[in-house]
Amino acid sequence: MKNLKITSQSPILNLEKDEISIVVIVGKSMTLFNKRNQAFFFYTYGNEECPSKIYLRHVVDGKSNVFGTGGFNFSFCGKTYELENPGDSVNIEDGSIAVCLKYSYMLELLESSFYVYGQAKVYDFMKEEFLIPLS
Repeated sequence: MKNLKITSQSPILNLEKDEISIVVIVGKSMTLFNKRNQAFFFYTYGNEECPSKIYLRHVVDGKSNVFGTGGFNFSFCGKTYELENPGDSVNIEDGSIAVCLKYSYMLELLESSFYVYGQAKVYDFMKEEFLIPLS
């Protein structure tokens, strides 16, 4: 979220719009949770020790599919899977998947799958900016 610039008197912003929960910890992270389709987006700001990361957990037919950027570990039923590079993926025993994606592919996936048809957008993933006032 390269263009994400939020100035606020409060270090934590918490609001809801059209069944999407928005939580921003200024300078640390941003979370969007779409209650209509159980899509959970999480972004952490990077620093010199750790690059920024994006995660998307999307439940489809009861399966929790996880997508991330920048390499990540995924645990399920006591097993931990390391996904270090774009293209790394794991098919989980319950039919779920975990996939490491390139940053640009992640933005495209978010833009096409985070919202339900007809739902008002609160964030443009391709432009990396909020479409609503944060107050």
